Amino acid sequence: MSAVPASAAGISVRRAWPAGHGRQTVEGYDAAGRLRAGVWDGEGPGARLEVYPYGHDPKLPGLAGVLAAGGPQPAELLVHRAGRRAVVRVHGAEAGERYVKLLRPGKADRVAEASARWGELVRAAGGASAALVEVGADRVVFDAVPGQSLRSLPLRSWRAAWAQFARLWPRLAVVPTAGASDGTEAAAAWERHNAHSEAEVVMAWLKRLQEDDPLALDPETAGRLHERARTAVRELVEGVPQSLVRAHRDLHDEQLLYDPAAGRLGFLDFDTAALAEPALDLANLWVHLDLRRAQDLISGPMHVSARAQVRRAAVRCGVTAQRFEAYAEATRLRLVGVYGFRPPWRSLARSWAGPAGL
Repeated sequence: MSAVPASAAGISVRRAWPAGHGRQTVEGYDAAGRLRAGVWDGEGPGARLEVYPYGHDPKLPGLAGVLAAGGPQPAELLVHRAGRRAVVRVHGAEAGERYVKLLRPGKADRVAEASARWGELVRAAGGASAALVEVGADRVVFDAVPGQSLRSLPLRSWRAAWAQFARLWPRLAVVPTAGASDGTEAAAAWERHNAHSEAEVVMAWLKRLQEDDPLALDPETAGRLHERARTAVRELVEGVPQSLVRAHRDLHDEQLLYDPAAGRLGFLDFDTAALAEPALDLANLWVHLDLRRAQDLISGPMHVSARAQVRRAAVRCGVTAQRFEAYAEATRLRLVGVYGFRPPWRSLARSWAGPAGL
């Protein structure tokens, strides 16, 4: 099989996801700067990339209409994962900025439910979150969350944002209890993602790496990587677990916004929310900060200050050192898989798979 190249069929590929049988879904930009989606077929000598027409997707039929909707400014396609989901920013004449998440039919209700539940919790804790505007068979519409991307902030505001995270997160990552004073529902209303679930995710990504081989690892490196994975899985499932708490399950720096004027931290994207050990979200956030530093997207002082606040949050949440490291190593291995399929970062992922790791 052949890996998705950095450029093909007129687009610069930024992300790809394994889809089985040598196929990958692809997202990238064309020469006009428009986000495009497609499908890469890497099997056999005729490997090729089929790029969808801009704003069209046979499994997301509502996408074209959302992009064509009128407004004071053209709608912007922000995310397009072929056949799975798309996110469009729409500038309404009266309602202001809206974000439309297009999904396959039947998927919107769960996303809406998780978003509403977490949004209420975040706002009650003192943070900001998008409010639901509309729910349809194939879409969830949100208003805008005030704030800026954390990486766009000056160092002083960056530090303030992370200090607020360390104060706010322990109010969110708690065990739901029926009749609690904050009005949360019983734990039975939440899905569960325990250590066995996380171990399955890690091994699934390693299997995808093995099947598609985007990193072209030599046998020795591949063997060491799989041994690391086996050790990580053992630490996860044989270690002493902690009580499951509310979890975002995809918590990283790009899921956070900060409004310096209001001094308020905002949270995004609760699609995968569940109950999990408190180490899962915080270790994921910690390792993503290492990733951003390795990508040279944040400075050394930004890296150090943010990691200190994540550690502070972990202490406040009662996360043990053993569980933090077990989930951190699981995250490192998962990111080797995820970024191994992204051409701009493939060489970096290959280095993480080596003896030194991330």
